[in-house]
Parts: sequence; structure tokens; C-alpha cells
Amino acid sequence: MLWSPFEKYHYIIDDSNAYIISKGDNPHALMPLTEKENWAQGVAFLEDLYCEDKDKCKIAYASEEFKNFVEETFPERYNCMTNRDFYDYLYSANDLRKLRGRSYSSKRNHINGFMSEYADRYEFRPLNKADFKKCREMLKDWKSEKIEQSDIDHKYLRKHFLATGLNNLLNNYDYLDYKISGIFVDGELEGFTIGSLLQKNIAQIHVEKANFNIRGIYQVLNQEFLKEEFPKVKYVNREDDAGVKGLRRAKSSYNPISMIKKYDIHLRTDKSEYFNSIK
Repeated sequence: MLWSPFEKYHYIIDDSNAYIISKGDNPHALMPLTEKENWAQGVAFLEDLYCEDKDKCKIAYASEEFKNFVEETFPERYNCMTNRDFYDYLYSANDLRKLRGRSYSSKRNHINGFMSEYADRYEFRPLNKADFKKCREMLKDWKSEKIEQSDIDHKYLRKHFLATGLNNLLNNYDYLDYKISGIFVDGELEGFTIGSLLQKNIAQIHVEKANFNIRGIYQVLNQEFLKEEFPKVKYVNREDDAGVKGLRRAKSSYNPISMIKKYDIHLRTDKSEYFNSIK
């Protein structure tokens, strides 16, 4: 929902697998959504799907486990390459909730700066559909200040793909299982964040947008959201930085405990007979 405006995602569903296919500027498929026992069948299906143009047969953003499976099951048939721009950042949830220790001193300083000016002027709370108009107004301001009046040329930002994707999330609130909270200063929405449970013990943060002219608002938004909406999870996945330098600096500054690798998996040559035994 978030990246479909850029990736132009479509889907295919059969008895055992679901496939998400990008028809954007960088054609690819995601790894088959299914049990591991169906992975070989899924890879064969994707190769057939791209049979008219084998150069476009690529599985993107694949997990390390899936990459290892492909290398072991189809030796020398695929090239598997890691892509640093799409590594996920994994953190200790307690570290981000408490921000203890010297490594988080700058975060605490920003929060203290926010509190010294706004302690009695701000409200943090869950948002509902009645608040979404204000979220959309924030997105318009963000597009203007962060993109249209700057020299940003990153492919995900230049054509407002991300802002359009955020609107997709808001428009489909009734169908998606996510939490959304915001910070109000003097009664005005100045920041909001969206997250969900990735697994029972892992929260995933999809979106943080705030008024960057307010010192400490991002740090408060991050900390309060985890305390209020995900108080018991052990880990936090803050997703990737997409190669955006500012995002990489910001996400690295929170001291991830691990980087979750992702891989691009390209077909090397045409050997369709290779799959006859598993179709």
C-alpha cells in the first residue's frame, strides 16, 4: 500500500502462493508469500511468468533464508546480490523506550529541549479517521517544504510517491491492522507515526512525519509511540533507509542491534527444462 504508487504493484494468487509483481521502472517480484515447502514451486512460477523476457526475472528484497534456499535448490542458476539500501534496522525496544546511556545522550537532550518549551502545550494520543484530514494537510506541507523547495532528487521522493503511498494507508484504515498516533502542539497536529506488529514480539515502524522546525519532536514521537502502543515488544524494526542519506544518518543514530539483509535474486540463463520435475 505504501510503495505501490512507485512500484506499481499487482498481485497473483493461486492455491498455494501469493505473488506481488512490480510493473514500475524496476520490474521485479517479491519472494512468494507462502510456506517454505512451496518456495520451489513459487520460483518456477515466477520464471514462467517472465518467460518472454528473462532479463526481467528478478526477485527483490528477499530474505537471507530465501536467498540461501535458492542457492541450494537451484545452484548456479541465479545470481544473488545484497542491497545495503534496503537493509532493515532492528533495535532493542527497551533501548528506544528508555534511551539510557551515553550513546543516547543527544536524543535525551532533544527531548529535554522539547519539554522545556512544550511540556504544558503538547498532547500525544492515538489518531482516528476524524484526524486524517489534518494528516493530509501535514503531507501537503511536507511535500512543499521537504521536496518542492529543496534539491532532493531521490527516486522515491521526487514524484511524491511516498506522500501518495501515505494517503493510501490513511484511505484504507478500515482494512489494515496498524496503529497511528500523533503529537499536537497548541492544538495543532505537528507529527504522526504509523506502526504495526510484524511478529508477536516485534513492532515495525512504517512512517514518521513531523514538523522538523520543532526541536525534539521526532525523538518524542518515537519514544511515546513505543511506550503507549507497543509497551511489551522486545524488538523494533524501523525498516530501511532506501539509500536516502538523511534517513541513514537518523536510523543509524539510534544504535541498531542488527541490520537485516535483503537480496536481489536474478536469473542467469534460460534453462526452463530445469524445472520440469517440480511443476
